[in-house]
Amino acid sequence: MVTHALLFLAGILTIQYLPELPDHRWSWLGIPLLVLLWFTGQRRWRYPALFLVGIFWANHHGHLLLDRHLSKDLEGVNLMVIGTVASLPEQTERRARFQFDIEQMWQGDLKLPSPGKVRLSWYHSDQPIAVGERWQLQVRLKRPHGFMNPGGFDYEGWLFHQGIRATGYIRSDSSNRRLNEWVWRYGVDRIRQNIRDKLRDALQNQPTARGVFIALAIGDRSDIPAHVWEGFMATGTSHLIAISGLHVGIIAGLMFWMMRWLWSRFEPLMLWLPAPIAAAICAMVAAVIYAALAGFTLPTQRALIMLAVVMSAVLLRRQVNTWHSLSMALILVLLFDPLAVISAGFWLSFMAVAVILFALTGKQQRENRLVAWVRVQWMVVLGLAPVLILSAMTVSLVAPVVNFVLIPLFSFLVVPLVLVSTVSLLLVPEVVQPLIQISAELLVHCIELLNWLA
Repeated sequence: MVTHALLFLAGILTIQYLPELPDHRWSWLGIPLLVLLWFTGQRRWRYPALFLVGIFWANHHGHLLLDRHLSKDLEGVNLMVIGTVASLPEQTERRARFQFDIEQMWQGDLKLPSPGKVRLSWYHSDQPIAVGERWQLQVRLKRPHGFMNPGGFDYEGWLFHQGIRATGYIRSDSSNRRLNEWVWRYGVDRIRQNIRDKLRDALQNQPTARGVFIALAIGDRSDIPAHVWEGFMATGTSHLIAISGLHVGIIAGLMFWMMRWLWSRFEPLMLWLPAPIAAAICAMVAAVIYAALAGFTLPTQRALIMLAVVMSAVLLRRQVNTWHSLSMALILVLLFDPLAVISAGFWLSFMAVAVILFALTGKQQRENRLVAWVRVQWMVVLGLAPVLILSAMTVSLVAPVVNFVLIPLFSFLVVPLVLVSTVSLLLVPEVVQPLIQISAELLVHCIELLNWLA
């Protein structure tokens, strides 16, 4: 299974290094190759077929994205668009910025094909904007591009991975207006925006902790001050505030442990459904809800897929090799999103799990848990350092020490407190303020410790 996953990954990677995509019709060869894989048991055919399936699948996915684009002739000209606000707006005193899903587009009286999702800025506007609202706007767009400085952030690659086919700004015009309707499929994001607004009000006296609190609750990091970000980056702990596999795993693990313990206390429930299966179902439901609050970002989607592979083994009552589980998760993630390979987070998440498995498996004798935890921290730092360096990211020498303290602190105290405070804020807002303040104070002390270590 490990070999199969790596061959499929190699095929997808091959496409990323081609100067242009092969003709889309080549992708249809993937179907007979899959049939060949299904019916043949000969490895000499299976291995090259898996590699080619990876190539054809990535090629098909790339063409689906590139088919929707902004024509060069439409750059910098006035366009009238109708669409939906598709992300939580990032609001500052100077501008609002958000993703906009264009449904219809005109240049004068000429109707044009929609480029799909774009990223818009609205400068010096006092208009309140909510996710899910439909607007008519006059805009100017341009095709995505970024700076090519060595070691700099690949903005164009990030936009491409997010499915954003153009960027632009909204022009001041009398025709700009909110349409009296909103799109129901953005209902979860409306809840997220409502939570963000309530947390901003509740934490208005805690500017240092507010951004991290909101990031842990709903995955929106737009309120985190620059100096706080620098502290997390310098100590190699930025993963603690980016809702990803760690946080989804924390919630699923705590729910699994709690539900298994509670379920096993009642014999009639045990006779109806075994405690591990009930716990696995509840853990998956909790993980999906938390991922929804985080906006179903790509890291949370990867985490859900990996968690589903693990929980499926529990539900099916099968003992599954851990490396096989990781390989299956890798294949499923690549099937869901072949472009994940251009994201540093993809490599960091799978490399981290692989290093941890390597560090914890194959031990012939029991050892002290504290010693094992220290060894894992150092091996993760050493294992991820090449990926971080190749991605032009920071390698922190104090990361093992900081993670040794903060991962358990965030796992068992900070994240549960933040989530309990957030849920309580929605259900009983009049009595939750002290709990929110306690959580915020704890975050402030964590940030002060990080800055001192940095």
